[in-house]
Amino acid sequence: MPPRQKKQARRPTTLAAATTVTVGGSDSDSSDDYQVVSVWAVKEGLSADGRRILRQAQPVATSSSPVKLTTDTHWLGEERYDLQDGIWGEEWTENTEQSPPRVKRADEAMARWHTELRDTYLDTLLWRDGRGKSGDICPRCIGSGRAALFRCEDCCGGEMLCSDCCVSSHAHLPLHRIAKWNGAFFARHNLKSMGLRVQLGHHANGCCSAPHPAHEGFIVLHDNGFHEVAVDFCGCELQLQAESRSPQFLHHHLQLLRFGWYPSTDKRPRTCATFTALDRFTLYSHQSKMTAYDFYCVLERLTDNTGVEPPDRYEPFLRMARQWRHLLLLKRGGRGHAESGSTGTSPGELAVLCPVCPRPGVNLPEGFENAAPEDQCLYVMVLALDACFRLKRRIISSELRDPGLGTGWAYVVEPEEYRKYLLTVTDQKEMSTCSGLAALDYANTKFSRGYATTGVVMGVCARHEFVQPNGVGDLQKGERFANTDWVFASILRHLDPRIRKIVSYDIVCQWAIYVLERLKELPPLIRLAMLLELFRFVIPKMHIHGHTRDCQVRYSLNYVPGSGQTDGEGIERPWASIGGIATSTRVSGPGARHDALDCHWSFWNWLKTIGLPDLLRRCLDVARKEEIVQLQAFSAFTQQQEDRAPVWRKMVEEYEADGSKPNPYEATVKGLTEAEVRKRLEEEDEKEVAAGRTRVHDVSPCAFVTLGLELEDSQRKIRLQVELKKASSAVSSKESLKQLRSKFNRRLTRFRTLQATYQPAAILALTSRDVPACNAVLVRLRNQLHMKSRLLLYKKNYSRHQAQNTRSRTLVARNESKIRAHSEKFQMGWQARLSLAGGDETAVGWPRLRKVDIRCMENADDLAKKGEKRKRATDRAQQLRREGGLPEEDVEMGDGEEGPVRGGEKFREVSWIWTMAGTSGTDVDLDEALRIEYAKTWARSRRWTEERRMLEEEWRRLLATHQYRERLWQVRGAAVGVGVIDAEIAEGKVAYAAKQAHLCRELHQRAEAVRTAAPLRRGQKRHRPEVLPYGFSAATVEEGEGHVSDGEGSDGRGDVDSDEELLMGGEVDE
Repeated sequence: MPPRQKKQARRPTTLAAATTVTVGGSDSDSSDDYQVVSVWAVKEGLSADGRRILRQAQPVATSSSPVKLTTDTHWLGEERYDLQDGIWGEEWTENTEQSPPRVKRADEAMARWHTELRDTYLDTLLWRDGRGKSGDICPRCIGSGRAALFRCEDCCGGEMLCSDCCVSSHAHLPLHRIAKWNGAFFARHNLKSMGLRVQLGHHANGCCSAPHPAHEGFIVLHDNGFHEVAVDFCGCELQLQAESRSPQFLHHHLQLLRFGWYPSTDKRPRTCATFTALDRFTLYSHQSKMTAYDFYCVLERLTDNTGVEPPDRYEPFLRMARQWRHLLLLKRGGRGHAESGSTGTSPGELAVLCPVCPRPGVNLPEGFENAAPEDQCLYVMVLALDACFRLKRRIISSELRDPGLGTGWAYVVEPEEYRKYLLTVTDQKEMSTCSGLAALDYANTKFSRGYATTGVVMGVCARHEFVQPNGVGDLQKGERFANTDWVFASILRHLDPRIRKIVSYDIVCQWAIYVLERLKELPPLIRLAMLLELFRFVIPKMHIHGHTRDCQVRYSLNYVPGSGQTDGEGIERPWASIGGIATSTRVSGPGARHDALDCHWSFWNWLKTIGLPDLLRRCLDVARKEEIVQLQAFSAFTQQQEDRAPVWRKMVEEYEADGSKPNPYEATVKGLTEAEVRKRLEEEDEKEVAAGRTRVHDVSPCAFVTLGLELEDSQRKIRLQVELKKASSAVSSKESLKQLRSKFNRRLTRFRTLQATYQPAAILALTSRDVPACNAVLVRLRNQLHMKSRLLLYKKNYSRHQAQNTRSRTLVARNESKIRAHSEKFQMGWQARLSLAGGDETAVGWPRLRKVDIRCMENADDLAKKGEKRKRATDRAQQLRREGGLPEEDVEMGDGEEGPVRGGEKFREVSWIWTMAGTSGTDVDLDEALRIEYAKTWARSRRWTEERRMLEEEWRRLLATHQYRERLWQVRGAAVGVGVIDAEIAEGKVAYAAKQAHLCRELHQRAEAVRTAAPLRRGQKRHRPEVLPYGFSAATVEEGEGHVSDGEGSDGRGDVDSDEELLMGGEVDE
């Protein structure tokens, strides 16, 4: 039977030849493959229904003329190494002319509405502009016979009422919008003109003996627009102040507050905003970064969108909104339960703290500072510092004219001491010795004309991205060390000095050099003494690639014990969130700007708090899986290098104990230059040409098989020359394809003559010594891959412009051809040894060489993921093209050279072709590279083990912190002076403390439910705990779909008790 052919579905009937020896090549105007002699052919065709392939093997007479091939008979399947994944040649595309499949709509409900219901819905909207089924007589007072002319636009049902019934039904709904039927259409009306008056200070249906009318033009801002309301303040004896029982009446602004309307001033207020409107604006501002001006304009348009301007209340609204947000900060921070009130607030007290970061007395066990060395990673605080130049502020107002309401109480540093210190370091100059630091190049020259503040420097916990208390400071001119020093020291005063700390900063290689000396010169307010043994300075994993090689080795998080898999880039994510308010705070005064930043970062921290369970669970699931993978990879590496592994491991341990020891991650051998690589390639070409001209004189059975193997090598060489010719940057060969084919045909004729004598069964009688030298081929393959990594690095860093890139690309192409030739030769030799071993792969001596194994030692590309990504992209493009949503020319994919799928250093696995290197004593030049790779592999396995243990400890700390906060609020509620202060105020304080304690208990239960839930499959969403706010059922059925949804679109936010929990960001302990 002929060899098995590769299956190609749905193509025209062809004759696919199958023989033992083939040749790949092309003429000058063709790139097809040809064979010289055919023995068998496979006839393929489609069945009548076009769903099956009919294949039949037929003998073919021997021919001396080339016959066109459609497949490669020595096809190695999906394990064949591609030249840069298909970059050097065009792939054969099938002709799939068939009727396009029926495309399912992305939204069936939308499609049904669009085709069937659109006009019906439009008619219904117009029906509501009329009176509908309402009669002419008021249904609530039928006997009176009064006409029903009024309808409320905010009440459900759209019932038509008379004037008296409409006023009585809205006695407690004075901010609803009323429309009056004028005989032709509904016109805007208001309750004030209909006689409705709002009485403050009394319960429902209560009467006041001495009402005090408010200003005639009293305006209330609600979430549905502006309302002119007739208000009566209470002046009777029921409003005497309870604490003093004096004859003074309760002030008008306090009556408005108790009613739920926030006054714009305490002196005869004429404008107020409802708590609902202020809540809505605060939440819209925090979530969507809507400015106060935009929200105010929305209220104006809701009031009248025809061009009639309502009364101007913009400045009072700004004042009310700012005070409201500040009060929420104080309320969340528990200052309403403190005897000293708001004036006793300490620096940073109102900040929402990270519930996972280590804090003694809250979530850490006793004696944590004496933990064993292997457990010290569990009690590490990772800080990240960075600057943002988008949060500028122009020279508008001053601290004296616009002081902050609570600057220094949350996230921004105390302004007065900070400003005084900066005046003493105006001559500080930052110098950079790292060529990759653009931040330092502009540290003292950043554009600052016209700006009082050019940006901010901020510190967060790098693992959970919580903005730290007093961790934000303004920049005046670039990213100076003085600003960063103050913010860093200000953060440290809130942290226990016994905790080990890892500090991540993108310019830490320069900033940390004299940080101890600079911290000693700080004012007493934040001056502290640092113990360097408890600090480790690192560079974020993404930013480190812009630094010199020395920085990449000394400050890499991948090599720092106790860092786990922290990337250090968490500081960048808050910038993306806060950037939306940069345009509005740019023209604010200093106090208003600081108040806004404090509120937005409180909201950011609160969202992080309620999203921590999902984050920790996802990270823990990944860490558990990846730990097993990396430990297995390290174990295999150690076994294959058992002679040298102990020496390498000792070198790593000595370096971690003493940084002055030789760095095991640093190379001392200089890498290859482009000229050296070019010379090596030329030497390899000369050896191959010499080997191709060797004549075979011995025609014994061994010599016969040797001749066949040499022909296969020549065949691969011709095929590679053809593929190199297709590449635009390929270099022309010294021998033309015609000469190579002619030489091959002469040797093939001789082989066919010998083939008539020897039978194929003679191959089975050969011994393993006649099989191709797999070990030597593997050595050459490693050398070519090593050169490839240096070539790509050289091309990326030094090749510029078209000429240099063309030359580098030519070398890359030649190197790729050699990699493919060596890999195929190894695969053929491995298959031969497998046959001799009777199919036992363990007896071959090497693992099976797959495509994913053929990668550079320092190459982090995951070829399997890269192939899957390309396949998904191609499938999506083909699907869009079939549906008519993508032009034909846009289906072509990229060449695959740039933009590879990178999983990062922490996910990298070393191929077995490197871990087995050196065992035969032929890889002496790569010994240092193997040592570095072994150290990196050990570091990866240890970091993943640390990450898994740190996440399990963070889960424990999260639950412990929620329990601590619950007890804290219970203590605050019990400490309320019931019987000492006003009974109603005391009841409110006790109720709020109980509510916050219940929220902490609920957060604890949700976190525990997520922690103990079963792992999720890929693409599956985690079912949320059954917390039922607002009376919603546990699960709602999505209309038109028929499946149960548990709150789609709320991932990462968590359920909250009320809108209040989302506004500013939960309670703050201590």
